[in-house]
This record gives sequence, structure tokens and C-alpha cells, in this order.
Amino acid sequence: MSMAREEMISPDIQRSAITDWARRTGRRIVRWIEDLDETGRNFKRRIIEGITAIEAGEAREIVAYRYDRWGRNAVGSLANVHRVEAVGGQVQSATEPYDAETAVGKYSRTNAFAIAEMQSDIIGENWSAAINNRIERGMTGTGTPRWGYIRKGRIPDLDRPGRYRRDPDDPLGERYEPDPELSGAYVSLYERYVAGEGSHQLVRWLNVNGFRTVRGGQWHMTTVLQLLDSGFAAGLLRVHDRRCKCGQPMRCTKVVYVEGAHKAIIGMGLWEEYLRVRERTRDMGPRTKQALYPLASLIKCGHCGFALSAANAMGVRGFGYRCTIFRQRPDVCEGVWCKRVDAEEAVLAKLREKVSDLDARASLTTAREAMRAAAYADRERLTRELVRVDQSLRKLARQQLMDEGMPEAIYAELRDELLTSRRDLEKELDRTKEEERQADVDHEPVIRGLLEEWDTLPVQQRRAMLARLIRYVKVYRTGPRRPPRFEVRGTWEPEIA
Repeated sequence: MSMAREEMISPDIQRSAITDWARRTGRRIVRWIEDLDETGRNFKRRIIEGITAIEAGEAREIVAYRYDRWGRNAVGSLANVHRVEAVGGQVQSATEPYDAETAVGKYSRTNAFAIAEMQSDIIGENWSAAINNRIERGMTGTGTPRWGYIRKGRIPDLDRPGRYRRDPDDPLGERYEPDPELSGAYVSLYERYVAGEGSHQLVRWLNVNGFRTVRGGQWHMTTVLQLLDSGFAAGLLRVHDRRCKCGQPMRCTKVVYVEGAHKAIIGMGLWEEYLRVRERTRDMGPRTKQALYPLASLIKCGHCGFALSAANAMGVRGFGYRCTIFRQRPDVCEGVWCKRVDAEEAVLAKLREKVSDLDARASLTTAREAMRAAAYADRERLTRELVRVDQSLRKLARQQLMDEGMPEAIYAELRDELLTSRRDLEKELDRTKEEERQADVDHEPVIRGLLEEWDTLPVQQRRAMLARLIRYVKVYRTGPRRPPRFEVRGTWEPEIA
């Protein structure tokens, strides 16, 4: 049995029909299995318990109210019917008297599964059309409450518990308006994240200050990031990319942002900065996101290129940095070690150099122009290569359609190679776009602020600010018992391959 919604066939009616069928046909019911409010598009449901019972010899038949209660995916439904019949069992319908042991009965049952799938597809298409219509009008897809906003124009439907209807006393219709009691906190969340605070710090700040989710619960890292990633505070809607045909829009990571009809709480500048910081920290490990030291993941071995790890020495935690690759692969790297204070001083010296001499502005401008020109040239080259790969993909697809003799394995291998090349090119293209953006950024105010507040800023904020200013710090060995050499490269300087 399935679906407990009022507009559907109630479980009581289904149970009564199945009981009556068993009485008429002389069957004895040994177990009831209910799949209430579960989709019939797959078999990740309790019905698998019944199939397993048939295979174990605990029962001989499974009876559903109708065949569409068995499943709404024709291929999956038939596959699981075959699974039951393969061990001598049968799948019956209490209201559709098809004899599946005859050709006509089997044909009728197959048609019933196909019709059930078609009905499910129609329902899905209508639901998608309704959601798309709302999105085109700048509304959220489902009209659910949003944190930081007050939903107006909708009131609870007393005839249908849990649902809402249009408010006849509100001529402006459905809309979201910023909640004045939460707007300040919403802006603060983005500002804190951009300034370097991690999601766990935002969670603590929200919960300590008495802020609750739209459902009245405590905040967690996942819910905070979902809130910020939604872009709703920037006046945007986060929706599934229609070009993606994955069939799982709720789980897919391919999303786009479209303009919403509601008023924004934060400016686009803050939103874009959040996206940059979010992208930069997305693939970081937990230790890097909640850095204990300002140069975490920025300081690298100049010989092997791997990030250095903090090392304890002289009874001090994090006294220095060392390369651990040489212990695992001495043939790759001989190792390097440095004091943490020396590495940080090398970085600060680099930053002081950029702001100490006013005449350096000319050289800085020249460097930024060179960086912009190099990034532009790289972007043009990568764009041409991306077009070439897309043309190759289209050509390969046409060949596969025209040449029926092309082995599927060869086609799949070539396709995967081209798709991998395309992903790599897109990453490189994103990098060049970021370099072009960096070339237009005036880093001097950030550098001055960091130098002035270095001793008072929390480690996470120092790490976040350094990530905007420093590409890397490379450490090189100079000989036994000799201090290492540091190479510090700023984001205002072109990246060296």
C-alpha cells in the first residue's frame, strides 16, 4: 500500500480491497507492507522487504491495490516482477484481474506499468511547469519560509492542513519582505565569513545570540552554509541548471543564480566577494579552514612543491614548518625546515616593501598591467582551445550516430578524454579570469590594515587576508646549518608556472 495523502486512495481503502481479494481467492495474508508517502519511481522502498520474503520462501505472492502501487517506473517494475517470478512467486493486483500467466494478461500488466509511468511523468511535468512559472516570476519554487524574510500574501489553508492559500485581504499578493529584526544579522554573517571566520564560528555566534532557524531549531554548519550559498539575501534565487539532464535537481550541484522579485539585504559586491572566498575555501581541509597558523596551506617546499606541515620544537607547538615528503619519498625531496616566525617575517617584509615607498606605485602599476595582459592572452588561448574541444565532442557524437559499427567502448573512451580536457580547460579559464580580476584590485589598503593589526587580529582573519594577498611562500634549503631562503609571491604578481 502507498500514499497517505487525502486526495489519493487512502490506506484504509487499499487495505479493504486487498483483504476482500484475499477472501474471494482463498489467500491468507501473512504480512502487511506500507509505503506511505514514498515515490513509486524507484524501488528504494519497503516493498523490497516483500520481494526478499518471496525469495526466502516466506510467502508466495505479493498483492498490490493496483499495479501502479507496485511502481511507476516500467523498467524497474518489470525487473522486480521478474525477480519475484524467477523464484516461483507472483505479483497480483487486487483490482485488475489480469492473468499474468497468459500472453494477453502479461501484455495488459506491462501496459499498466507503462501507463503508471506516463501518469507519473505528467504529474512531474506539471509540477516542474508550476515551479518554473514561479521562478520566472521571481518567486521561490515552493514558497517555503526564508530566514531573514517575512512571507506575506499567503495564509494557512484551514481546509488542507499544512498548506497555504492566497490572502484575500492582501492585494499585493505573495512576496518576501526583509525582516528588520534579522537583516543586520544576515549582513553580519556574510561580512564575518568574508573577513575569515569559519562556518563553525558563525554557528556559535548565531546560537549564542539566540538566533534560530526558520523551524525554530539550532544552527549547524550545514544549515549556515546552505543559507549563505542560497544567495537569497542578495536578491537571487538558486535554481537547478535547466541544461543539466541528471533527473535529480534537488541533489545536483549544477546550479545557476537568477534574479528574484524580493528586495536584497546585501549588496552585489559583498555577495561576489563571498563567492570568491567560498570557492577558495571549498576544497580546503578542515585544518586549513580553521587554521592554527597564518600561513597554513600557503607555505610550500621549494624543492618538491608540497605544502609544509607545522612542527613542534623547543617545547613550543608550531615552532616551525617542515616538509614531510622527504620521509616518504627521499628520492623526490631532500626536505626543508624553517622557523615559523622567520617565514611570517618574510611575508611581512614583502608586504612592507609594497607600501613603504610611494614611488613603488609606478612599478606596481606596471606589474599589474603585465599581469592583466598575460591573463588576457591566456584567456583568449584557453577560449579557443575550449571551442576546439566542443567541436571535437560534436563531431564525435555525429560519428557515433552515423557509424553504427563504432564500438561503444571506443566512443566512451574518446568522449571521456574530451570531457576531461574540457573540465581542465574550464578550471584554467576560471584561474585566468581571477588573475584579471586581481590585476584590477588595489591591494594597498588591505596590506596596510593587515600590517597595522597583525598582532591583534585572530589567526583565521590573518589567514583569510593573506590568502587575498599571497599566492605562496616557498622555502628552499641553502646548505647545512644555514638559514633557508624564502620566496614570497603576491597575488598582484603574475603566477609563474
